[in-house]
Amino acid sequence: MSGHKSSHEFADGVGGGVAFLAIILIVLLAFVLFKCVNLIIRVLVQHSKNKLLWALLLCWIGSIVITILTKGHPIPALLAVVSFLALVLCCRIIELYHAQLFGEKGVGLTSVLRRPWWQGNTNTTIAA
Repeated sequence: MSGHKSSHEFADGVGGGVAFLAIILIVLLAFVLFKCVNLIIRVLVQHSKNKLLWALLLCWIGSIVITILTKGHPIPALLAVVSFLALVLCCRIIELYHAQLFGEKGVGLTSVLRRPWWQGNTNTTIAA
């Protein structure tokens, strides 16, 4: 009888662990979804004249509408997920393309050092 009780306790422990893991995954998914939507809105506002962004956005909305009209059929649902991922990827690429990752053009080591880097200071050169 006591063995039967311990198997229920084990099942309750596993069930609690699975529920906790599910909650963590839902929170993580919500965070990633929020960041993706934030990226899409930010890039659409900054680059509103980009036709590829608008085409991908319309494809995503159209695939959502088709998924709703087919009552959640797997193929249109998969199309909605793929088009959303394509939209997010395109937004990230456009954001990186237009970002100034390395600052101003023409600012190099010479302008920072105020002299060419290959010309050493002759006063600090130690003769061998």
